[in-house]
Amino acid sequence: MVSLVTIPMLTMPNFSSECTKNSQSMNVLVTGCQGIGLAICEKWSGHNVTCVSQSTGHDINCWSQWIADFYEFDVFVNNAQSAWCQTELLIHMANRWRNQPNRTIINIGSTVASYSKSHGDDKEFSQYRNQKRTLQDAFHQLVQQCQCRLVLINPGPTDTDLMQGIAVDKMSADCVAKYVQLAVDYPEIKRLDIWQ
Repeated sequence: MVSLVTIPMLTMPNFSSECTKNSQSMNVLVTGCQGIGLAICEKWSGHNVTCVSQSTGHDINCWSQWIADFYEFDVFVNNAQSAWCQTELLIHMANRWRNQPNRTIINIGSTVASYSKSHGDDKEFSQYRNQKRTLQDAFHQLVQQCQCRLVLINPGPTDTDLMQGIAVDKMSADCVAKYVQLAVDYPEIKRLDIWQ
């Protein structure tokens, strides 16, 4: 005999607010000034948000030359991805903030990290998947060791420049930014996998 269990619907928070529920102004660093990074910056208009990229003189590939300028920030959104730099930044900032429970690192991964390798994979896709998988693996190790708050958000296909020309259902960058906001507001969230 099969028994059915009714699971109550979860009530999602109201995302209509442009700021997080945190009433104190936070200093937030976001890597990447387009797509998801831009959407995050726009969503957190009530906070001191600094968005960095090559266009602002902060090349992610040369992060060690500028990251010290942001050590005193409250939140680091590790969004921009180039080679292994996103994982390097996670490890660096987690070690820097290791004993600071008032600091938060939000990592933007990808559901692609869970995809198995396929014979049809091109080299670029395979490298991207491996880089996001490495970020995810580093997160899982560090989240157990650090007092600072670590969060991993793995969006599925998102309507950004990276996904242009690929015919799949995509969520908006604004949707991902809302989940970043949710993760900051609710400290019990450690990892979110989201897709349409």
